[in-house]
Amino acid sequence: MLDLANGKVRLMGSRTNKKMKEIADVLSEHELSEQQKTVVDVYSGKTDNLQLEVSRNDGNRRIVIRQGNDNKAGTKHSVYRHYGTTEGVITAEDILLIPEVLNRGERKSIKRGNTQLYEYVLRNVNGAEYTVLTEINNRGKETFADFYSNKKVSSTARKTRSSEAQARLDETLSVAKIEEISKTANKSGEKLREQRVYHGSGAEFDHFDHIRFFRTANGKAYGFTVGGKIYIDPRIATSETPVHEYAHLWATALKSANAKEWQNVVGLM
Repeated sequence: MLDLANGKVRLMGSRTNKKMKEIADVLSEHELSEQQKTVVDVYSGKTDNLQLEVSRNDGNRRIVIRQGNDNKAGTKHSVYRHYGTTEGVITAEDILLIPEVLNRGERKSIKRGNTQLYEYVLRNVNGAEYTVLTEINNRGKETFADFYSNKKVSSTARKTRSSEAQARLDETLSVAKIEEISKTANKSGEKLREQRVYHGSGAEFDHFDHIRFFRTANGKAYGFTVGGKIYIDPRIATSETPVHEYAHLWATALKSANAKEWQNVVGLM
């Protein structure tokens, strides 16, 4: 997705959800205990705000497992920060250890800013140390906040992830470049290889295999297609936007596969 707020261009949204789906796929064949199923159902995005019953020597507890979001406490934050990254590394299989960390881990009360937390630490599990953080509200309710390990990433994995991060950066920069080219060309009056398409506009369909923007009346881009991908600005896009952008890709494919039929379609417009 595309965020054009304040003139900045960046890709948004689906990376954490893709990781959650990957976790669901990896663990789909595992036999899970009831506690593990509760954790995995939230980590995979299947549901949210499930209560996990924890049995400890110092007293049983009830902890709410929540998704939260990328930047705030919860399973999404844990996935965003530690799954497939180089910091506090966790795997899908590690997630199955969360009930064990909560049941058997050493617990202590800590404070970060104004937030009261419990830190559960279980050491020497497969040679690693795992930590679960929970938040405590003023009524004593305990809610899952984060999960991570002290494991290190191999140099090979680090290089791979660095390459993936660079690829994401290159994609973001290429989107920014597209917008900059558009603005510059509009100011100079240069004709871009793009089409502002409206019903009955007589658009030049022979340019549909290049960059295509779908714009508001004042020139803001709802979205555009380039390189076979669709980019959408969620702040202003409507339900029509992805359909419109997909139509561009369909038009390109039809023109390439059956030029004669494409001319028949153009004749109907």
